Amino acid sequence: MSFLHAERSKKSSYHLAAAIYVFAFLFPEGPTAPPDPFDSRLRVATDLYNRGITAAFKSADGFHVELRSGVYALPFGEVSITFDETSLRWAGRRLTDLAPVAELKIRGLKTRYLQPGSAHPSLPHPSPSREMPTRMTSSLLR
Repeated sequence: MSFLHAERSKKSSYHLAAAIYVFAFLFPEGPTAPPDPFDSRLRVATDLYNRGITAAFKSADGFHVELRSGVYALPFGEVSITFDETSLRWAGRRLTDLAPVAELKIRGLKTRYLQPGSAHPSLPHPSPSREMPTRMTSSLLR
């Protein structure tokens, strides 16, 4: 419901709240077992998490995702998020320009190769050198 309201209202606080709710479902604390891999809600939950993170951290240009530390407003309070910038390092380069893969339009290809998972899928751009091939990445907010 929070994600649906977020999509209708375009408020990032509801997108972030949806991601937090889903995280609690996917990674419960205490004696509660995580969802069964065959539970049909698992795939829906991971998709909602991915889209919630993507929308909550959308950049001003509306296309890229900017993961950053800070205190963020939620519909029911606030949450403090710490982001480790070193996690953007890959093969000696810093990954920049994270683009949400779920929002890319693919034309001319009949086959899509996807790897499902519970993290925000993004297409980074390694900098400063453009010699390295582009690599798909995922971000998991804990």
